[in-house]
Order: sequence, then C-alpha cells, then structure tokens
Amino acid sequence: MQSLRERLTADGLRADVEQADLFNWSPADGPFDLIYEQTCLCALPPGQWSAYADRLAQWLRPGGVLAALFMQTGKPGGPPYDCPLDAMRRLFAPPSWDWAAADNTLSSPHTIGFEERGVLLRRVGK
Repeated sequence: MQSLRERLTADGLRADVEQADLFNWSPADGPFDLIYEQTCLCALPPGQWSAYADRLAQWLRPGGVLAALFMQTGKPGGPPYDCPLDAMRRLFAPPSWDWAAADNTLSSPHTIGFEERGVLLRRVGK
C-alpha cells in the first residue's frame, strides 16, 4: 500500500487508499458516485460473489456507476475465476442494476493471456 501512495504522490495525484476486509468495510463518508471494479471479483471464489455484489450495491449511491472489467478465462477453477457476461448479468441483475449502458462492452486483453470485458452498470434503487 505504501508503494501505491508513493506512486500517487509522484504522479501529483491524491486518493484515499484503504486496506480493509471488503466484506466488513463501509465508506465513512457515505456511498460513492463511481466504483471501478477490476480483478477483485475474479479473485473471489464464486460462492462469495453474491456477498461482494451486495457490498458493491451498498457502497454505490442510486444512480451511481459501476465500471467493471469482468475476467474471461474460459476455464474452470481459479483464481482468476471466469466471470462470463451471462453469469455477471445474473449476479448484477435488475431491479438493483441497469445494464442499458452495457451494450457498448469493451474487450481488453489481459497480461496473463485472458480477456477482460468492460461494462458500465448503473445502480438502481433508493
């Protein structure tokens, strides 16, 4: 974590950096407008995905955006675990999530030979 803080400072950037148990942490200042998700979900066993998706919904204000890159390994086991888009549509499903903006999915090759599929999801609800 120190290395990340040092890189941010060296680049003239400022960010709050937290190290916490993601299943117990909550933002001190309330929900976020935007969350960027990359390689956290695919590092978790699929049995924990629902709990993680619930946490993301709690951390994101209604109308906020989840910018996610979902790992596509095409293989069983992990980590990284395969996060196919059909499974992600079930995990991040209505009525809590709106996939309308996700039609423009992007594809990004991953350094370990897999692909990540990017989507923008809007948090729905109160």
